[in-house]
Amino acid sequence: MTRLDIDIDLNGLRTSGQRIASLMPAYRKKLLATMGRGAKRGMHDVLDEWKVEAVDLAPLDKGLLRRGIHTKVTGKSANLTATIQSSAVESSNGQRFDYAYYLHNVYPEKYGDSFQNPTTPGTIPNYLEKPAEENKERWKQMIEDEIKAEMSRAGYNIR
Repeated sequence: MTRLDIDIDLNGLRTSGQRIASLMPAYRKKLLATMGRGAKRGMHDVLDEWKVEAVDLAPLDKGLLRRGIHTKVTGKSANLTATIQSSAVESSNGQRFDYAYYLHNVYPEKYGDSFQNPTTPGTIPNYLEKPAEENKERWKQMIEDEIKAEMSRAGYNIR
């Protein structure tokens, strides 16, 4: 969560203080909205890249697992959440089995972080986590760069 506070003490300047105070909330709201637009764009870029990498690392077999990787950005202004999730539910004899959950959470605990005989070479059980671990810093920078770019487009002087 991002929190910005601006404190102003204008003792004795009641009229001027009231004018300035009335401008600050609007300015703050505009600034946060601008930063939020940039952050949202950056998060979408990161999620697009993350999904591509996760799809490449996810086992292929029937393709259900790869098709079940979805992304979304929720929230607004400066309170956003980027989510990538995977679901591959199969039904058999009235029983439901979430293959994605099993591969990502159960398989590594039992058998380790790699497949012994993968049906598709180069695939791994932790197909969502590995791209995040490898790209974390670069993705943070991508989001920051998009925030700066959006602020520049809106007329803020960014250094």
